[in-house]
Amino acid sequence: MLHSDRRHFVPGEDILGHERGFERMRLAHPQLPSPAKWKCMANGENEEFGTVDASGRVFELRRNSSGTYESSVIMDSVSVVATSDYSTEFGNGSSYAWHQIDASGCGSNSPSSRVNHVVLRNYHIPAKRTEIQSQIVAMVQSGQDMMRIPIYHAHCGAVPAGDSYGNGTCTAPSRHNSSSSASDSGQLPDTVKQNLKDLIEFSFSQGMRTVLVGFFPGHANRVIDWSSIPSDLLEENWSVIKSTRDYVDGNLSVPQGKKVLWELGNEMVPAPNLANASVRIDYMSEIWSRWVSFYGASDSVGFSIISSSTWHIENRIPYIESIYEPTYPLAIDLHLYGCPGTVDASCREDVMYVAAREVLDDLGLDHLPIAIGESFYNDAAASENIKLGVSIVNELPLYAIQWVRSRGAVTNCFIAPPSDTELDIF
Repeated sequence: MLHSDRRHFVPGEDILGHERGFERMRLAHPQLPSPAKWKCMANGENEEFGTVDASGRVFELRRNSSGTYESSVIMDSVSVVATSDYSTEFGNGSSYAWHQIDASGCGSNSPSSRVNHVVLRNYHIPAKRTEIQSQIVAMVQSGQDMMRIPIYHAHCGAVPAGDSYGNGTCTAPSRHNSSSSASDSGQLPDTVKQNLKDLIEFSFSQGMRTVLVGFFPGHANRVIDWSSIPSDLLEENWSVIKSTRDYVDGNLSVPQGKKVLWELGNEMVPAPNLANASVRIDYMSEIWSRWVSFYGASDSVGFSIISSSTWHIENRIPYIESIYEPTYPLAIDLHLYGCPGTVDASCREDVMYVAAREVLDDLGLDHLPIAIGESFYNDAAASENIKLGVSIVNELPLYAIQWVRSRGAVTNCFIAPPSDTELDIF
């Protein structure tokens, strides 16, 4: 049996060919126009051949050495194997920040519809825990095996008396109205850390195989709003990241076959037209350097990248050299939000996916995988477009996750619980 590199695996037809010794040829996705492109998978490389029509061709198996062949044999037959396996390395799933969204808040740019329903702030409350657990079970039953847990935190000021949840909520009177927990001490509240650990454990027990923990600093800690780096808030953000990671490492036993991944900052990678681009780069570079020195790079995707067109792909991805060099993360986490319809091809998920691969290859980072950290909720077009992009570049994402917002919905008009998905093929 020939070896298959899962990262480059694409549903299609496998053909043994004759171009460069003992090689594996691939026909791309059957949705593409005929004749199809062939892909060579010799020695783990992914080399694209020209567009050819295989009809009437003679197939030959060669043994090669130093660029020449020593012997060959004409093949009596060629076996064609079809498969529909799109299985990614880490799975598909949803971002899961809130267990309920109030209808009154939908349609406005206000967080009031969800601030009382933050999963990490409520999981220890018996009635809420029952509700949250039932939603996780529903996610697994819908075909999801990965979950992204956003951690919202901010410098909120002193926690007022009577904060009965004990979770440092930033929603008490005269304080920020948000999903954030207080991080003034440089740590998440003990209850929130315990809830995170318990939530991951329960998710694994129900069939989730990967949990991605993501950091969402808000308010004064919100890096994308900084015009310069306030050293105290940089230290607070780093302390939250490190103390949370250390708590999980010290208190959670990850079962065999399961994985906890880490996202160090949501959608922080800038575009060059932003005045504070250099501030963001300096912040991320500093945080990444510290992370690598403590934990290495094998279980982090670094900082995610938002994209709604190829312009974002072409202008944001090149910054990763300044952020990560010389040690790159596990993958580049892209948030792909395509436009409605197909009028503007530059904003389709498939076109953006292909563009991302091309930009990475041009940077000499052909070895760096792509992951999809956000896409529209339960969106058939997004799923089909992602599959098409995958087929064109012959490379699966490491994972595919949906955000709880429908295509065309008003900003901050979210959906909960996230039990349905069109990404279950991944």
